Amino acid sequence: VWRRFKQNNLSLIGLFMIVFLVIFALAGPILSPYNYSDQNLEFASIPPKLEIRKLNDVDIAFNLEGNQEILTSNKKQATYRIICESIGNAVRHGKANKINIILNINNEYNYLKIDDNGTGYDIKKINQSKNKGIGLKNLYNITHSLNGEIEINSILEVGTTIEVIIPNKIRELSKEEAV
Repeated sequence: VWRRFKQNNLSLIGLFMIVFLVIFALAGPILSPYNYSDQNLEFASIPPKLEIRKLNDVDIAFNLEGNQEILTSNKKQATYRIICESIGNAVRHGKANKINIILNINNEYNYLKIDDNGTGYDIKKINQSKNKGIGLKNLYNITHSLNGEIEINSILEVGTTIEVIIPNKIRELSKEEAV
């Protein structure tokens, strides 16, 4: 077995990589100047409330309320994509420099509100246009894929507000609806 193993170069490289990783996994904590007991656990259960200054001098305030453990991975990913798309649109198209994000999670629903102070746009004109942006289509598609509702309000020279409600409870079927 060893003779055949030595003839396969990729196997040897893989073995050396595994040995290298094991050595660093064992030696890393010993060489690190930090100790596990140095952690301040007083702040372990505080939900994130961040004030972030990002690129382009954009202030993004994020406030999370509720228990994020309730969210499924699918809903977490969808919420993340909605937030990213909304921030991207606000900065790129709306020239916003202040964005407020509120995410409220409870047993019945997730409520997401994204506010910006950008240039705004005529929502009716965009919805009637054949060239509706891919970003807006994505917001609607993601929300509706989770049986959610989305409302976008925008006022020219004031900004845009996006509100998304995604249910957390699964509707129980009646006997007539069940197969």
